[in-house]
Amino acid sequence: MISNMYPSIEKPYAGIYVKNLYEKLKCDNALGTVSLLAMERRFTGKLGSIIKYFRFITTTIPSLFKRYDIVHLHFIYPLIIWAFLYKLFHPKSKVVVTCHGSDVNKHFTGYFSRLFFSYLATKIDVVVTVGSELAKAVKIKLGKEVSYVIPAGIDERVFYNVEQLKCEYDLIFVGSFLKLKGLPELVEALLQIDKKLRICFVGSGPLESIIRSLNNKHEVEIKHNLNQQQLREMYCRAKFLVLPSKSEAFGLVVSEAMFCGTPVIASRIGGIQEQLEEGVNGFYIETVEPNSIVSSINKALKVDKSTYSKLCLNALSSNRQFSLDQVCQQYRELYLAQMEHS
Repeated sequence: MISNMYPSIEKPYAGIYVKNLYEKLKCDNALGTVSLLAMERRFTGKLGSIIKYFRFITTTIPSLFKRYDIVHLHFIYPLIIWAFLYKLFHPKSKVVVTCHGSDVNKHFTGYFSRLFFSYLATKIDVVVTVGSELAKAVKIKLGKEVSYVIPAGIDERVFYNVEQLKCEYDLIFVGSFLKLKGLPELVEALLQIDKKLRICFVGSGPLESIIRSLNNKHEVEIKHNLNQQQLREMYCRAKFLVLPSKSEAFGLVVSEAMFCGTPVIASRIGGIQEQLEEGVNGFYIETVEPNSIVSSINKALKVDKSTYSKLCLNALSSNRQFSLDQVCQQYRELYLAQMEHS
């Protein structure tokens, strides 16, 4: 397994699904030896990123000359280049690539870029995406059929309901503090809500300053770099998770919150649509605009105790097909099928 995103001390949550998958599959005797090459996610500038990728590339070069039955790459860009080179040395080995979202949506935009990377993609044996909408994007941009849609798995041993934890927040946001996550629109929406709310933002990013501007209106906390156990507690202490994203291939935090029994208020986009059912385990934000966000938040916060209890129970039983065990079983079957033909 090769990934250019992996947890670090600075970013303990980044690429955690790759770590979870690797640690689970390496214990599966039927698969033989499972090894990992990964680049930790760190805060770096442009120069730091160049240095980071240079070190990662030099680390992976020796693996080009080793024969593996299967090479599984997480994130198609830029690892598709490595996959192409590997197949030149080992044409009988199987290359599996999992696309996670930003690796497709942010790249392969120009005509020549698509032409070049579509050619490189001919060497990939199996393409996996974490959501159905992303599969369509891969087909359009690279002309490659997606063989499997397998989301990043949620570890049930980590994300579960802790009943004795007191609810401290009306809303919790979990993710990078970026425009793509709908942060500016969310902040503007929250400024329009008259009732004073308790809100926690978990994550980091360049838009932290606009989040802090909410302190004059609401009680706001910002928590950085939480590990998964700490994140579980935060979900359990919140009444709703709010996620007004403009793009989500899957939206892992949606099911993480639900595994903890926390209903969700989120955009009707991408993989979120495979997880959230209106009025059953949460509420949709129809458009990522302040007025629409205000409407959805108000609708959620005004539900009575009985309705809220049903939302929580429904959330707790939702999306169990996306558990880490289920996802690992799908990859196990994929690997074994490919090894039969390698």
